Amino acid sequence: MEDVGSKGNPKAHLIDLPSKKIYNDMNKEYAVLSNYSTECDSITWPKYADALKKICKKYITYLETSKELKLGKPDYNVCIPLNYWLYDKLTEIFVDENNLDNIRLAFGNLQLVWSKLYLYSRRTNHNKCKPEFETDNHEDWKNRKELYDYYVDYKELSFQAQLYDHKCMYYEEIKERQKLFDYFNRICYSSTNKCPQFYYDFKSYNIQNVISTLRCHKQVEQEKSAALAPEKDTKEGPLHEPAETKTQLTTFGVRPGETNRNDGSHITHSTPQISGIVKKVSESVLFTAPVLLTTTALYRVHGFVGSVEEEQII
Repeated sequence: MEDVGSKGNPKAHLIDLPSKKIYNDMNKEYAVLSNYSTECDSITWPKYADALKKICKKYITYLETSKELKLGKPDYNVCIPLNYWLYDKLTEIFVDENNLDNIRLAFGNLQLVWSKLYLYSRRTNHNKCKPEFETDNHEDWKNRKELYDYYVDYKELSFQAQLYDHKCMYYEEIKERQKLFDYFNRICYSSTNKCPQFYYDFKSYNIQNVISTLRCHKQVEQEKSAALAPEKDTKEGPLHEPAETKTQLTTFGVRPGETNRNDGSHITHSTPQISGIVKKVSESVLFTAPVLLTTTALYRVHGFVGSVEEEQII
């Protein structure tokens, strides 16, 4: 596989993911849209009527031509991305108004066209795509869309992350979804009513369950640890005391401001200069001690000049 991500588009390697293919098929500009799309002309709207009709015709054409719908996909429901695509297009139309009520009403018009064409139709391949009205009932629909897109793409992402991922692009793509799971973990823990059903259906695809099984995980964690090591050493500082601190000792090996301890718990430090002074004092004491002892002894000897007795005779 060619490393297309290196040619300027860091996400180019994702173009073949199943969800991307679905949305690309929905966005196709057909020279002649499906004959059934004439039902879309019945849509009336005070503003943006033409834009709504165009979305409607692409929607119906996809239902008529989609290979995914005809073949069926046991791993995921193609209709869910289709509904999210519709809602996404409607938010683009009403972006200036930022009015959820308008978006919901327009969404209802599109669903009405679907009902006229397929609700009572015997063409079972189209009945597979039953509209999911709950799609537009949540302000966090974009997060829900991204989460379901991940479920649709999971097997391909996981396969590529295990087989071909020398730059860890697929690994990083999977890891980026962690924020979605963090969000829905909170939502679903606090209220099951706000939790989408597919969160439970695909719980085994949770990032925490799969990230450590990917080939890049160990490599990325090692690189992260190596990058943090110098920063940690800088924050903690040197392990040993600076030389200037060590030399700030008194002649008794006690730092200024400290009291010497008799319990043996205080370990004194010495420097070459202090050691030399102590050595000289010791040598002086050792040298003079015999002399003093000899002088004292002679001073006590009878008849020796300067002795006690001699002084008494004089």
